[in-house]
Amino acid sequence: MDFAFFIDNIVDLLHFTYLEAFILLGIPFIGRMFTPFIYAPLARMGVPRLALFSISVMSIISFLISYEKTFPEMFISRFLIGIFYGTATSAAIEVSSITKTE
Repeated sequence: MDFAFFIDNIVDLLHFTYLEAFILLGIPFIGRMFTPFIYAPLARMGVPRLALFSISVMSIISFLISYEKTFPEMFISRFLIGIFYGTATSAAIEVSSITKTE
């Protein structure tokens, strides 16, 4: 969500329209909608590995997005962040539902 605080900077520095900036703000939520289709095949690697993999990929993409300057690059990167955020969240929920602490 830190992206929301930089919308004016993105419009000024990268010369995007406000519509493009708001699309970039919302696209991770669209990416999260694809999580159910991707989670099942990826869960075969094991839930702890999937969580670590998802967080690692999100970190790498977040680092690389700072070097991207075009709308399509940022669109794809933020979409993938949404997908991997959803898989990491789903893995955490699955682990917490299996683990019983009393």
